[in-house]
Amino acid sequence: MALVVYSWFFVVVLTMCSCSPQQDLKHDPAAKKPSPASSAPKPQVFNQACQPDEQKLKQGSCDQGFLCVPQDLLRKEGRCLKDCGQNLLGHLVKRDQVCDEHQACMLLKDHQLITQGMFCLDRQSQKDQVCHAPFDDKACDHGLTCLPTASFLDEQGKTIFGLYRCKQECSVLKPCMGDHEGCRYPHYARAQKQPAPENPAKAQKCQVSACLNRDPSCPCDNAQGFWCDKLMDGLDVGYCIRKLGVCEAASR
Repeated sequence: MALVVYSWFFVVVLTMCSCSPQQDLKHDPAAKKPSPASSAPKPQVFNQACQPDEQKLKQGSCDQGFLCVPQDLLRKEGRCLKDCGQNLLGHLVKRDQVCDEHQACMLLKDHQLITQGMFCLDRQSQKDQVCHAPFDDKACDHGLTCLPTASFLDEQGKTIFGLYRCKQECSVLKPCMGDHEGCRYPHYARAQKQPAPENPAKAQKCQVSACLNRDPSCPCDNAQGFWCDKLMDGLDVGYCIRKLGVCEAASR
């Protein structure tokens, strides 16, 4: 997926914008403030405010079975989310049964799209609605995909993603069904690799020159919108990829 680098002017605007990823979470209507301390047992509360650890995900002040998940780049603010991940033979797997009915176990990532863990989060049902688990198939209902719609470089040169929204993706085989909508390709549209037949978990390799010349040896499925994208300049080797569009109104 190609990374889009914004100018520093855009970074300033994004930082000030009230719809930034951090502020989306901070002003989430479902968020709850921690209740005053009392002698009675503390009930388990989703979205309770907490102080995250600077390096690792820990329980902190959260109830047992919850982890304090940072909500800002500096890890100064966090909220308690129920842990639904399980380490199974070195792989993190979901335990959907531990989540409440209105929630789902999702793979949560930070603003660099680095895996943080699996936590119970609310599913989102509306198009363009704020979501918090990018690319997780349970973040949005009705076939929508949680996409990061903005990215920029921080002072250390790291790419920061944000403004996660539920979007309707489209392709050659999946046209848009809404009235007055078309399949557009905004800067945040993601690339999808064609699975290799011998191992679907890997991408299909291809020879750039052969595919450009429409040679029968080219393995990229052009009928489904795949083409050979070179790994880097000067190489004749690449992967079969296609760009997934986003259903948007023609006026946008």
